[in-house]
Amino acid sequence: MKQIRKIRITKLSLQGFKGFAQTASFTFDDIAVINGDNGQGKSSILEAIVYAFTGCTFWGDNKNERLINTGSKKMRVDISFTDENGNSHTLSRRRIGNNSSIAMNGITVRQTDLTEMFGEKDCFLSIVNPLYFIEHMADTTGRDFLLKLLPAVSHEDVLLSLDEYHRSLLENESLLDPANYIKNRRAKIREQEDNRTYIQGQIDTHSKKMAVKLPSLEELESRLSACRSKLDEIEAKKPKPADASVLEGKKLAFKAELDALNQRQPELKDCAPTEIRLTELRGQRTLLKSKNYTSGITDMLNGIELELQKLRQEWNRLDGLTHSITSGSKCPTCLQHISEEHVAHVKVDMHKEKEILKTSAEPLIKRREWLLSQDKESCKNFEDRLNEDLKACEDEITRLSRELQAMKSENATIIKNFSDKKTESIHSLEKKIAELDGQISSVKTDAANQILAYEKAVSPKKDSILKEIDELQALKHAKRESELSSMEVSRLSEWLKTIDSDIETMNRKIIAAIEYAAKRAELTLKPLKMDRVKIKLQEVVKSTGEIINTFRFTYDGKDYRILSLSEKIRAGLEVSNLIQELTQRNYPVLVDNAESISVIDNLELQGQVIFSRVVAGAKLSVKSLSPCQEDTVLPLRKAG
Repeated sequence: MKQIRKIRITKLSLQGFKGFAQTASFTFDDIAVINGDNGQGKSSILEAIVYAFTGCTFWGDNKNERLINTGSKKMRVDISFTDENGNSHTLSRRRIGNNSSIAMNGITVRQTDLTEMFGEKDCFLSIVNPLYFIEHMADTTGRDFLLKLLPAVSHEDVLLSLDEYHRSLLENESLLDPANYIKNRRAKIREQEDNRTYIQGQIDTHSKKMAVKLPSLEELESRLSACRSKLDEIEAKKPKPADASVLEGKKLAFKAELDALNQRQPELKDCAPTEIRLTELRGQRTLLKSKNYTSGITDMLNGIELELQKLRQEWNRLDGLTHSITSGSKCPTCLQHISEEHVAHVKVDMHKEKEILKTSAEPLIKRREWLLSQDKESCKNFEDRLNEDLKACEDEITRLSRELQAMKSENATIIKNFSDKKTESIHSLEKKIAELDGQISSVKTDAANQILAYEKAVSPKKDSILKEIDELQALKHAKRESELSSMEVSRLSEWLKTIDSDIETMNRKIIAAIEYAAKRAELTLKPLKMDRVKIKLQEVVKSTGEIINTFRFTYDGKDYRILSLSEKIRAGLEVSNLIQELTQRNYPVLVDNAESISVIDNLELQGQVIFSRVVAGAKLSVKSLSPCQEDTVLPLRKAG
């Protein structure tokens, strides 16, 4: 829904709200004063305004059951107001029992629609209730709330505020979070310092390897080649045992045949189509049994019976009149008194009318009898056809049931024959596989014994050659390590120079980022400047660059907690003005306990202001002040 940026309340009407059991209405001008002794309903008027827009109490409590008058079952609040374009609106809120409703200009809306028009509850209440932000949000969500309202400070603007040296260091850096940036850079410095220590240790280790004197690689390769030739001679003389691969191939073939046999299934008659058809027929039979005859002449019979009833009623009326007519009674047609000589004539006329009614009823009675006979015949035809359909269905169910039973019996025989034959074939294949396992085991055992005997005979000589090869490989590896160490020392020395340069650069950027953080905090909080109220949300520790979140609230340099009520109200008015400026909204400011303020000399009030003040012994009244009356009735304009 479209946002409404300015509200000027013109009228308030309420009923069943707190102390207002009956309907009460009040009108407001740009400057309005609610006067009255304690308990007259001054604060209730302010609370009703807040309730209409938010559904909450003056202090934002959603549990608003206490707002309804103790003797009332329902509550309503209606507010008339104009917007920034001078358009008039009416906002109504109703509560009956536990059910609530809201209407805007006569159209039902939800609270979310009002929030879209007038802003979130905290924002609205921080404007209209000068003490709401300080006393309700300052220790909880006030800081985050203000930060969301502050305009974003661009990276470019912060850079332009730095000197050329610091700006050049940070131009290509991402500084969305300076504190995190500094933290990451310090972590990288520590990481690079650890790398430097590690690299120096590597250089020392490689230098030790370079100091060892070793044979040349050519000499070591020649001696290794001679050792390998001796091993090849020993391997060439190893006995060649019989090969069991042919037997294993046969075994695999038998196992494949066994697997295929295990997976084979008998070919059975497909009973599914017959079973499906039987299910369909049984459902059809149930449907046929549930059918009942529906007469098609009910409406016609009802119409005939209605006509007959009208005729009977008229006949009974005439019959009653015929018996009641005597000399001196009034004629039912002309309303004249009947003489003795005309009594007989009147009764004859009525008898004729009764005969006419009887004649009119005869074709209707015949029509009714004919319709009843036709309906009876239709009912008999329906039942005959239904019985025929049921018999055909039952016959088909019986036939298919027998057919299905025969197929299942045949399948049972097929399964038994297949199972017997399959079991016999499986036993035969398993026997052949077991015989091959025995032959393969015998061949492998003989081969293993031959190789074991040979290995035992040549083991001392082979172990001596292998030991010499290990020693030569170790010397060869050490020689290569020595050559690689020389190159590695050169590479690591260059790396140390790069690390030292990186550490120096990062230290310079950390100093620049600390200056950046201080400048950004200064620019971010610039819109929070007010006359006497000071709100501090951040502090930058220049020694470390750490940004500390704070929330300090003072008025004339004094902590809010020690202020007098008048000072708190004046401080709250400054905050209300600030939030109106930040949100570009101009809403009425509702000042409770205005009798405690002697003068408002710290700001010019903007928009509509409604003051509530205690006047001893006075009844409740709402006065609208013209500009010339403001300073005489309420000394609330800025001094000087």
